[in-house]
Amino acid sequence: MKYTFDKLKLLLLAVGIVFAGFIFTVFRIGILQPTDDGSYNPQTTVSLTPPEKINAGLLVEFEGGKTILYENVEVNMGESAYSLLTKKMNESGSVVTTKSYDFGMMVESIDGISASSTHFWSYSVNGVAGNISADKYILQNGDVVEWKYTPIQ
Repeated sequence: MKYTFDKLKLLLLAVGIVFAGFIFTVFRIGILQPTDDGSYNPQTTVSLTPPEKINAGLLVEFEGGKTILYENVEVNMGESAYSLLTKKMNESGSVVTTKSYDFGMMVESIDGISASSTHFWSYSVNGVAGNISADKYILQNGDVVEWKYTPIQ
């Protein structure tokens, strides 16, 4: 098939519009950002350093005096009191079940011991009762998280 001059101009115009749209999109969404010297380099950075680590402790107290203690657990900075619990309990073969609410996660059972009309799972950090859900509390180096099967009063 032989293109006439008008069809070729129209095809070139369409290709130019698509290319211009691509270039606009690349610069508009920030895939390319100008450097100090005015050139453009991709703004993709990959961190090759591992996340910073902190140490925390975990104590789980069941009814009847049974306790589980993990001291100096190394976790990534930014992990929560909830993630510490699930990490260590899963490693030991125990199951943690939760329910999600608007305010965050609520622990319903640990190692088969479920919250009931008489008890619930509460947590504290460094002896202070949690005032936000455990999945929202970000651990600090040296924190000790205690989960306790607590009687409802």
